[in-house]
Amino acid sequence: MMNKIFNLLLFLLSALSLCTFSWGSLFIQIDMFSPFSSISWSWLFFFDTYSASFSSVVLLISASIVFYSMSYMQQEKEKIKFFLTLYMFILSMLILIFSFNISSLLVGWDGLGVTSFLLIYYYHSLKSTNSSLITLTLNRVGDLMIIFSITMGLTVYTWNFFFSEETIKVFNFLLMTAALSKSAQLPFSSWLPLAMAAPTPVSSLVHSSTLVTAGVYLLYRAPLSMISCLSNYIFFITSLTLIMSSVLALQSFDLKEIVAFSTMSHISLMMMGISNGLYKFSFFHLCTHALFKALLFMCSGYLIYLHSGKQDIRTLHLNFQNYKVKYIFFISSCSMMGLPFMAGFYSKDGLIDESSFLSVSMLFVIPVLLSSLYTMRLLYYICLSKTSGMSLKTNDMMSFSMFSLAWFSIFSGAAIQWSLFPLLFISMMPQLKTLILIMLIMSSLILLYSPSFKYMNLFFFLLVNKTYFLNFYSTKLSRSFFFLEKGWLTSPFSALLHWSAISLSNKTLVWGLSLVTIMAFL
Repeated sequence: MMNKIFNLLLFLLSALSLCTFSWGSLFIQIDMFSPFSSISWSWLFFFDTYSASFSSVVLLISASIVFYSMSYMQQEKEKIKFFLTLYMFILSMLILIFSFNISSLLVGWDGLGVTSFLLIYYYHSLKSTNSSLITLTLNRVGDLMIIFSITMGLTVYTWNFFFSEETIKVFNFLLMTAALSKSAQLPFSSWLPLAMAAPTPVSSLVHSSTLVTAGVYLLYRAPLSMISCLSNYIFFITSLTLIMSSVLALQSFDLKEIVAFSTMSHISLMMMGISNGLYKFSFFHLCTHALFKALLFMCSGYLIYLHSGKQDIRTLHLNFQNYKVKYIFFISSCSMMGLPFMAGFYSKDGLIDESSFLSVSMLFVIPVLLSSLYTMRLLYYICLSKTSGMSLKTNDMMSFSMFSLAWFSIFSGAAIQWSLFPLLFISMMPQLKTLILIMLIMSSLILLYSPSFKYMNLFFFLLVNKTYFLNFYSTKLSRSFFFLEKGWLTSPFSALLHWSAISLSNKTLVWGLSLVTIMAFL
């Protein structure tokens, strides 16, 4: 009964989004209360073409994942609590999409953080506990920036940060930091692979259209092109994140980790486009990426479900009896690579085409090349490997959910392009096309005969498992000062050094938080 009510709400919200898409923009203001005489606490929601498009994508993916979860979670004892938390998670994302001031934005932003913590903690194991706490801690940085934005809004008597001009620079800095933390960019990247501790339906939502895309959507709604220093900073950070995540995806053998690192690289590509003024094409890729990445995660969860929890791609294989899932997995992978006439092709090709006139055009070619490489490596093990696989039983409910999203992974790219860019003609320079083709062929041959295709050396093993040691930097750096070798305490100088290290470790967080607070209010 609860699922039927939720599906009805999804249908009504989809109808509202489609009506908004046809009619134009619409403002809805809800006055809550007036804590001060000069300013009132109100929620402002904005319905336009882009919010309607993205909300329709989110609702479509959410409906498919809810149907998928009915079969995936049917043996769980706490599945009612799971579905309630999942519905709150989706509702928080919808509030964030339509929010047009900071007060309503904070509701959706905090809702995503709290519900994601509960969903990652669902299995109550040591791994899920640590992962949920790290995710919550790193996402609190973004929440703190939003709260600072609300505080600064009191100085200009408005929380409609899209209309504020006096403090736009400070607002943009705070929102940029919040977006980077929510979208798992450096130095906040460690929480995204750890979110894999959640059930696979949750991972499909987190890595496709909800939590990790919230930062990209926030930057899209608050453009930073007028401040060149912030745009350059975003471009530099996202470029580093893109290279890091792509290298980790090429070296990892864990299926969910590979898909998680691919999400990180695609999110970095979108933010690179936003930092260079390619807002519409970044939004275009945001929509198409949500569809094929949700499908890829659902196929991955289906594989793990049938192989009794195994996640090593060297042991996973789809044989002829599972040809439906095999084809669907192939479709989602091809869309992620950007093969012609798939959904990912239109958005990636549009980004490369528009960036060909920029001085950094080659930096947009690199992520497309790297994504093709780790996707081909994934296809080799899952679909083309000669590993003997047992005959696996097909689940009809899960197959139907994946099959419905497979159609959108093929045709949504052309449909969105015709709707948002009716006069767009892709005309990439011939030299750039030839260069991409040559680099792809050479890189594929090098990858195929590289030892890292089948084995991982110790250096990359440590990087993959520690995510460039960001877990240590973000959670254990201050505590590490306690673990000093006792021989250092034999001399007075060493004792003084040890005492200073302990004092510094206790005060690092307090001083850092105080410094951020002072800088924000200045």
